Amino acid sequence: MSGPTYSEDGQFVWDGNDWVPVAQPQVPINYGVNQYNTMQVNPQPMQVNPQPMQVNPQPMQSSNQVVVYSSDNKSGKPVVVIVSIIVGIALIVVLASVLYVWASSLAEEELEGKWYTEDGEWIEFSSNGDYDCSSYSCELDEWRLGEDSGEFALCDDDPYSEGGGCDGSYYYVFEYEVKGDVLFLAPHDDYGDPVSEYCVALVKSGEPYSSTVNTETSPYWCDV
Repeated sequence: MSGPTYSEDGQFVWDGNDWVPVAQPQVPINYGVNQYNTMQVNPQPMQVNPQPMQVNPQPMQSSNQVVVYSSDNKSGKPVVVIVSIIVGIALIVVLASVLYVWASSLAEEELEGKWYTEDGEWIEFSSNGDYDCSSYSCELDEWRLGEDSGEFALCDDDPYSEGGGCDGSYYYVFEYEVKGDVLFLAPHDDYGDPVSEYCVALVKSGEPYSSTVNTETSPYWCDV
């Protein structure tokens, strides 16, 4: 007994009269086994474990700081020696010295030259420290700035004094102030205070006395 005759492609079978399509097998649908419906999504919880940000700022080092690393330092941190304060103090001292020399130079310059009284008498401060005056009784030979601002001293050049010159001589100290072309000066008493009633006003060489003095106000310690 021979079996059914199929076409070469296997899609048709001869029923004795015609080629009919081969019947396809029926596949039952199993709704309980749907791979798409049974797909399980088990997302892993996102774990965020941020590492703590460690900030280890290095100390800012200026040009005036010196960092010294010591092998005996158990903490391992550099031993910072701050020298900026020392440098600052040194700069202040130097600046103060420069300002003092500068101020002294200005004070000497403003005193140098001839100064005249109303009667035509004069006193002269030379740049080399010599002092001279027109009075016949003027026996003082040297001048220099005083220890305090606004003071100058005169002395008699005693050749027999220790060191010669005015080094060991007695000084006559005066309070002074230069205002414009006017020099106000008054001798100090034994307590180092200016004697206002002995204050005098002098003008620079070539300036008219009355009109020049009247343009300036005398200091509080001068009774002119």
